[in-house]
Amino acid sequence: MYRAGYARQRPGWKPELTPAQETARYQWALKYNPDKDKLNDNKGFNFKTVCFSDETPARIGEQRGMFRAWAKEDEIYNEDIKKTKTQKEFALMFYGAFWYNHKGPYHIYSRETKEEKEAADEALQQENADMPH
Repeated sequence: MYRAGYARQRPGWKPELTPAQETARYQWALKYNPDKDKLNDNKGFNFKTVCFSDETPARIGEQRGMFRAWAKEDEIYNEDIKKTKTQKEFALMFYGAFWYNHKGPYHIYSRETKEEKEAADEALQQENADMPH
C-alpha cells in the first residue's frame, strides 16, 4: 500500500460551510487584517481588544485523540474520508473565553433534566418580559 502512495493519514476535518459563508469569512479577514499593507505594520484591527470564546463537547466512553484512515495525501478531504466538525451527541459542554494576556471565565454544562429546562424557559420568559420594549 505504501508503494501505491497510501499511508495512514489523519482525515481532513472541516466545518460545514456554504460557499457564501466561506466568501463572507474571507472578506471579513481581508477587512480586519492587522497587517493591512505589509507584515507587522499593525495598521488593521487591533485584535488585542477582542474577547474570543469557544466551546467543546466532552463525551464519555468515546475515542479521543488520534484518528487515522488509509488514504493518499490528496484524498483526505474526499467525502468518504473527511469528517465533519458537527457533533450531535455530548455528555457535557465546556464554554470558555480568553483575550490578549488574560484567560477569561468558563462554564461547564451537563445535560439538563426536564425540570431544569422548564425552569430555564420560565426564567428566560421573565427576563424578556422585564426588558424595556
